[in-house]
Amino acid sequence: MKRKLIGQGAGGITVTLPINWVREFSLQAGTEVDLSQTDQGILISAAKIKTPKTLTLDLREYDSRMILNFLNQAYRLGYDTLQIQYATPSQYTAIAQITRNTLLGFEIVEHKPSHITLQNIAEPDAEKFDIILRKIFLQILELASHVTDAFKNPLLNQSLIEEYKIQIDKLTNYSRRTIIKTSSGGDKSVLLYSILSQLSLVSHAYYYMYTYSLSKKKKLSPELLFTLTGINHMFREYYEAFYSQDIKRLARISQFKDEFTKQNLELFEKSTPNTVIFLAHMREIIRSIHMCLPFSVGYWLGEGEKK
Repeated sequence: MKRKLIGQGAGGITVTLPINWVREFSLQAGTEVDLSQTDQGILISAAKIKTPKTLTLDLREYDSRMILNFLNQAYRLGYDTLQIQYATPSQYTAIAQITRNTLLGFEIVEHKPSHITLQNIAEPDAEKFDIILRKIFLQILELASHVTDAFKNPLLNQSLIEEYKIQIDKLTNYSRRTIIKTSSGGDKSVLLYSILSQLSLVSHAYYYMYTYSLSKKKKLSPELLFTLTGINHMFREYYEAFYSQDIKRLARISQFKDEFTKQNLELFEKSTPNTVIFLAHMREIIRSIHMCLPFSVGYWLGEGEKK
């Protein structure tokens, strides 16, 4: 639909809004709406005053892994209130732990026998999205460094590594929720969402490689430690290329991937049952970083990429 711009005093301009849209969201004079600049123009949104979305979940038949899947997806899809039925104390414990560790901005506001209500108390903020995304990158870099150090002394950074894992899970989940609720990234939001998913996999691979080492009381051989240090450098190169918007530099990620995959295969051929687990996690990190490449190229196309 088209609207004519209306001149105001001192050079101001206003535009009328469709009456059906105004009525749907109960807008009136003085009501605040959100304006977001996209590639196509200005998006006017009344999302903040929409009726909160509520979802009822019956989780009585599911284990903790499936409960995690339900809660994560409901959270990312933008629901504001979750009415949850559960059957056992272990299910309640799982729900409470998942809420605390992965659902940033959600709290248990009501707890009755066999019923929990989770409520959103912190609305996603599109204006803070870029800050949080950079923080995710930096926390993964810190996690990689601490995990590498811990292989020299497995007990060195245990509590710190646990905390980084929890914080990264919270922030990647919150960022995916923000993308869906606020359309952060505009028509390239699906690319941002995909990058976040791969970043989450990178952090998980580092964490589970560390916890395996801890449980088996195994240290990395100098050769494996050297390879892991190189993989850490690969992730830092990706981070710096992403924020410099340098697509030619991003292209070098493929070269890193080929080099480290070759090393991984050579080490795999002479691996022991213990070292093969480390190699599998390293391969996951390599693959996930490389998977970010096409999404990043697409995200920066048309954004004044450097040569």
